[in-house]
Amino acid sequence: MFDDYVEHSSNPTAPVHAAGVPQLQYEGFELSADELGLQEAYSIGKPDSGTLNTPIFDIGRVQYDFPAPLVTCVVSSDVLVMGFSSNLLVLIELSHADQVIKIRIPRKPTEMTLYKVFMDPSGRHIVITSIQGENWYLYRGWKEPKRLKGLKMVIESIAWNRPALLSASHSTSTREILIGGRNGTIYEAVLDAEEDFFKPYERYLQTVFSLPERHPITGIKFDFFPPADPKRALVIATTASRIYQFVGTPEKRSDDIGRVFSGLFSTYRETVPKILELPGDLQQSELRFYTPHSDQIISLPKTMAWMTGPGIYHGILNFESKSEDFIDAAELLPYPSLVSKTDPEIPRSIALTEFHYVLLYQDRITGICCLDDQVKYEESLPLRAGEQVRGVTSDAVRGTYWIYTDQSLFELVVSNEDRDVWKIYLNKKHFEIALNFAKTAAQRDHVLSAQADAYFSDGRYFQAAQCYAQCSITFEEVSLKFLIPSILQLQQTPRDPLTPNQAIRYLNHLVFEQHNTSPTVHNLLITFHVSPLSFCVSDVASIDDGPLLRFLQTAPCDPVTGKPYYDLDYALRLCKNSGRTQPCVHIYSKMGLWENSVDMALEKGDLDLAKINADMPEEDKALRKKLWLKIARYVVQDKKDIKTAMRFLENTDLLKIEDILPFFPDFVVIDDFKEEIAHALEGYSNHIETLKNEMNEATQTAESIKQDVVALKNRFVTIDAGEQCTVCSHLLLSRQFYVFPCRHSFHADCLVTLVKEYLPAPALRKIINLQNKLTLNNAASNNQPIVPSSQVNPSQARALLSANFGTIPSPLQNGAKAANFLGRGVLSAGDRLRELIVPDALAALITTPAWMPGMSGGQRPVNGVGSSEKMEKLRAELEDVLASSCPLCESVIASLDVPFIKDGEVDTTWAL
Repeated sequence: MFDDYVEHSSNPTAPVHAAGVPQLQYEGFELSADELGLQEAYSIGKPDSGTLNTPIFDIGRVQYDFPAPLVTCVVSSDVLVMGFSSNLLVLIELSHADQVIKIRIPRKPTEMTLYKVFMDPSGRHIVITSIQGENWYLYRGWKEPKRLKGLKMVIESIAWNRPALLSASHSTSTREILIGGRNGTIYEAVLDAEEDFFKPYERYLQTVFSLPERHPITGIKFDFFPPADPKRALVIATTASRIYQFVGTPEKRSDDIGRVFSGLFSTYRETVPKILELPGDLQQSELRFYTPHSDQIISLPKTMAWMTGPGIYHGILNFESKSEDFIDAAELLPYPSLVSKTDPEIPRSIALTEFHYVLLYQDRITGICCLDDQVKYEESLPLRAGEQVRGVTSDAVRGTYWIYTDQSLFELVVSNEDRDVWKIYLNKKHFEIALNFAKTAAQRDHVLSAQADAYFSDGRYFQAAQCYAQCSITFEEVSLKFLIPSILQLQQTPRDPLTPNQAIRYLNHLVFEQHNTSPTVHNLLITFHVSPLSFCVSDVASIDDGPLLRFLQTAPCDPVTGKPYYDLDYALRLCKNSGRTQPCVHIYSKMGLWENSVDMALEKGDLDLAKINADMPEEDKALRKKLWLKIARYVVQDKKDIKTAMRFLENTDLLKIEDILPFFPDFVVIDDFKEEIAHALEGYSNHIETLKNEMNEATQTAESIKQDVVALKNRFVTIDAGEQCTVCSHLLLSRQFYVFPCRHSFHADCLVTLVKEYLPAPALRKIINLQNKLTLNNAASNNQPIVPSSQVNPSQARALLSANFGTIPSPLQNGAKAANFLGRGVLSAGDRLRELIVPDALAALITTPAWMPGMSGGQRPVNGVGSSEKMEKLRAELEDVLASSCPLCESVIASLDVPFIKDGEVDTTWAL
């Protein structure tokens, strides 16, 4: 159908590329990892596995050039009608796709704007409505439409008499139809294409019901039931926010003049119909139905879906309902949300298939399964630039679905939508329905296996055996399910003690030969090992722990968790109740409960077993020592064996004599362990001597460092008379200078210029602080007038620091404001600290040695000894900051991690 015009996006019959394993192409819906693994496992080597790879839906573009932007599209009985903005109708009978019929409505686009096109199920009657309320009627075979002069309204929806139209293939009448108008009114009408000069084409038109809210009737449908003998009628009508149900007895007439629904709606003039309201912001809604065997005349719709603002309201139509509500299992399905969006996106249009809700969005198509409300399919639409999605329409008779935009038409091929239905019903434990939808032998086998397990769990063993007989579960597994009660009964039967235990032999065969991983089998084998004898109770004391210990040590483990398949808690409880000490200790160690294992071994007096378990936590030295202390306490306090305790120290290097001395009683003969005490004291003496030697070496090293520091103060460097400054290249002896051990030499002011470029902000602030103090003290020492602190203007007293910060409000007037302003000023001036350091001023403040001719700068007046000492201390502190290291060498080290080219800087010097 329409194959010459449809360009499919995939080829469902593509050959298999890999031997045995088909190539998976799901095109928009990919299976999860578990489902994919399951289906691949079932499909390998099976001739019918190709159905697993067929996609649920397939989108194909129709190869047809539109003469104008497409406005609306309808399909029914393999007849496709497209309405364009140029008021042109294009009809294509899909069985003869090469025959395209173009019919123009005799109205200019400036006079009439096409709104919607409606077509009956038989594909013979077409109704065209416009925004202006002008309506036209087109019958198959006509070359132009006829105007319906009596229908002056904007038609939003039409309900056709489906059984009558499909049964009468040559009738020119539409029979009774219901029309939903934009004015909120329901009309009953009959259209007839037979020419009659005295009668219009609308043979009958009458208002039957008006909605109280007067909202547009976006969807309407009626059905007569029961199909064999129609005695009642159900009418469902929707607006953007309400759904109405009208039920009653239609009037039977022999002629075709209508008036079938007058009596039905007249009963609702005094009573209220069944109404459900779902408020929302959606202005346009859609009402869709799915009818199984839709090509048959007597079929009734099964499910319905109503697109609303909050979501999709859906349910099952029950025509045998005794109440006024004919929609069973009604639910509201919220629209799915995208990962990138918090609010769900409302679709442009919807369609309803047998198992899916098809949601059309602006850029994609989404399929949600009706059975579990999960998104099963999603694919982007191959739209052109500026292309606008219009809607999705379906052929209710042929079961085809079409997506149309203003520039393109796509066919949505429903190729394999029941592919995963069996799996959904299987998860719901509806096994019979799952078997009906299982397509491959592997799928049937999976359903039968699950059904057999369910029967067995419910105690329905006969039905379980029947299902097990039809599935691929091995005979051993099935036998094990039914043989475990028999094995338990066999274990209780008296037997000869000299004969082997056949139950244990069989279970060992399952575990070690057939690699059975069932916890039930492993737990049952431990049970038989713990109590293997059933012939005499008096012989229980002679039970050997060897077979049970061998099984506990050699039992296979889960490769993922590393734990054995048997239940450790169950095995421990069973062994403790039976007094099996060694197995209990082993199980404790399997569980990582080392303290419990050592405690139980000591409780039973098994010292060797306790020692073995104490050494098991090899990576936890502290825990090992704790366990060995438990054993030591047991030997000393419980056994009261001093000699054994002394020999006990030889078994481990974790304990010493002082660790176990607290366990000894107050009155004990020292002869038993005086040799060990002497050895311990000798070891302590050696250790003390070693520590003493290390302390002497540390003292000598500290003294040497102290002497080296003192010697550094007296070191000197010989320079030539022509030595130059590293920065300015002038003679070094021309003014005060510094020479570093690395042989770099600088004038004092040049040194300050270099140092301030790499020092951090705290060091710069310290230099500024020292600079201010030295300036003030120098002014005081030169007998310059000093204003008392109470009369000093704050901006003048901090001239070097605050001059760049702007005017600071008086803290006495507004302390909080001044503090905030000052804080902002300091932060904003952080990058200007270097500008506040004046190299020449700092160089003049640094002390010049008196022995250098012409460099002393004259004698400085000294006002008291204390003032002189304070000045020298400030200068020394300033020199420590400025001349602590060579600025050239220090800057090289500090810039090792700095890139050659800064971020955002474009450098072309390295370009080839």
